[in-house]
Amino acid sequence: ALLGLVTEGNLLGRSLDVADAGDRAWIDKLAYAAAWADKTATVEQLVARLVNDGVADTDGSLTPLVTRIVNEATTNGDRYLPISADSPADHTTVLRRTGTLALKNHIELFTLNRPDATNRLVRHMRINHITGTQEALRAIADTVLDVRTDQPLPGTHTIPVRTHNGRIVHALPLPANAGTAFVNPTYTTNINAAFPNPQPGVITILAHHDTTDTYHLDEHIPHTPQDLINTIANLPIHWPTNHTLTLLACYLTPTQHTHLQHLIHQHPTLHHLTLNTP
Repeated sequence: ALLGLVTEGNLLGRSLDVADAGDRAWIDKLAYAAAWADKTATVEQLVARLVNDGVADTDGSLTPLVTRIVNEATTNGDRYLPISADSPADHTTVLRRTGTLALKNHIELFTLNRPDATNRLVRHMRINHITGTQEALRAIADTVLDVRTDQPLPGTHTIPVRTHNGRIVHALPLPANAGTAFVNPTYTTNINAAFPNPQPGVITILAHHDTTDTYHLDEHIPHTPQDLINTIANLPIHWPTNHTLTLLACYLTPTQHTHLQHLIHQHPTLHHLTLNTP
């Protein structure tokens, strides 16, 4: 088996069950090893492998555990496949990964002047499995460092956004920096067409929301209402010059609207905004 568990479902003589708090540290390590070993496997595939290798999912919490581990491994760069700055076929992927690294390390990078910032970003690129000549790597690093944080990288449609817990997700900026859409990039044309004339002072956010009052800014990453507000505050937007936050999301109830408005009023950056949920 991929993870080295024997078929009876035990490790070092112990049966593993995700419902057992004493087993979770072992299962965390096994899940991380699996996510690292097969960098393209989905959460569902990794869960199936763990179960097949003997991990019992008696309380149904294995999928959330693996989701958390995949997010952690991705944030750590341990699920990155090697790509080359010298390969035209990898160019867009290299830009996106480098943009993510620049945002993740922005406090460190933007206190430096050139060429020190470029050198430091190239180092992060190499650590995170971007290969290539020094000339090609530096050219990509300089391109990324020159791009405004509210604008997509050249050849892409999305910007990297730091979520409430420091994870990086990719979202579509609305025209004129009038908001952000946490949707699939395939909808770029539709999104741009739907918001051609932004209203001054109004920031619009599009996000998936389900009937459990959970927001999904990435397919497998659930966000509470508080998580959503904290993530919105991280967007590259000059909040003091705006007065209204329009949230376009499904299944919002009046009670949930009131709760969100309360969270906004309690937030040190967004407290002056009025929430609109049409």
